[in-house]
Amino acid sequence: MTDQPKPNPGLGVDAAGIPVIDPTENVKALSEAANKRQDDLRDWLQKYIDTKIDGHIRLSYDRYEGIKREFDNIERRRIEHKADTTRAVDAAFSAAKEAVKEQAAASDKAISKSEGTVSGQIKAVEGTVDDLKDRIGKIETMQQTKSDVRDDSRSNVGMIVGIIGICFAFLSLLITIAVFAMRVGP
Repeated sequence: MTDQPKPNPGLGVDAAGIPVIDPTENVKALSEAANKRQDDLRDWLQKYIDTKIDGHIRLSYDRYEGIKREFDNIERRRIEHKADTTRAVDAAFSAAKEAVKEQAAASDKAISKSEGTVSGQIKAVEGTVDDLKDRIGKIETMQQTKSDVRDDSRSNVGMIVGIIGICFAFLSLLITIAVFAMRVGP
């Protein structure tokens, strides 16, 4: 057997002698278009996920700001109430002081007149003092109640922030798994 060179076949032809179209370039173009489409879809999905995460973060921040404003309002009202209470107590003490001065002057005059009048005046002063004690006790009770409510509210906010953090961690885990699954995918 002799080594005969193989003829260069050139363009393929069918049985009728018509040249056959080489599909290689068409297959390459379709493959590149499919790859581009998958890249575009991945980019779109990433932008979509980023938008959703930004929206949730913004919503959570807005809720946090609302709660913070409410706490600031509560604190402002507490401070105003404390100032009002201080003024009321000071006014009551000032009034009591004036009343005591008047009572002392009247007592000096009354001692010379009658001992019974002095007893009545002392009882009036004691009633005023008891009334002031009752008022102060009520004010202290109200302050303690407000403090308890504020502490409960802060505890609730801490719990809400913790739950939101867990949700974000879980959402991040799901997104990571989804992205990994899409990249590894079939």
